[in-house]
Amino acid sequence: MTVITRERQAQAQKSLVIVFLIHGFVAASIIPRVPDIIRNLDITFAHWGIISAFGTVGSAMGLFLANRALERFGVKHVTMVAFGVVGVGNAAFGWITDATLYFAVNFLVSVFMSVFVIAVNSQSVVLQTLSGRVIIGRFHAAWSAGAATSAAISGFLAAVLPVGVHMFLFTVVGLVAFYVVVRNLLSREEGLIAEGHTGQPAV
Repeated sequence: MTVITRERQAQAQKSLVIVFLIHGFVAASIIPRVPDIIRNLDITFAHWGIISAFGTVGSAMGLFLANRALERFGVKHVTMVAFGVVGVGNAAFGWITDATLYFAVNFLVSVFMSVFVIAVNSQSVVLQTLSGRVIIGRFHAAWSAGAATSAAISGFLAAVLPVGVHMFLFTVVGLVAFYVVVRNLLSREEGLIAEGHTGQPAV
């Protein structure tokens, strides 16, 4: 019987914790810079809210696409592509001055963010099932830690860095760290093994 060793499980768990941390770090970097982005777009806060609200449509589309993508390409590859698109879009937010373009980029980021979230959470469920104990909480705690750290640093940098430079730097740091650790997530083949041996302890 093919199993995933506890050492390999631990490696994947540590990597996933860091992935959640990075996700929170990159995602929250925009929070203190919303007023700057609104000024760049030359729109009211209400208009920006309407544009951003349409991101929920993109998120819903991501829910529709995620399962098909995961079944075809596996969690690791989907996670890598989805977060790459999210990162590029996040970096672009600080430079966009056209509301229509911002709408399009925000919609695209929402689609891929939804796919990314489903992918990493599906991996966390698989790893929890393999471990035989509750571990999902640590992943979400890592996201919160990343978001809190990002918001605090971003709030300080808002006074000294242009919004475009700020968003670009945070995204580059996040993507570099992400692509270093993401390769240690469970592969598509390991995911299939895990699903085939649900509830059976790895050795």
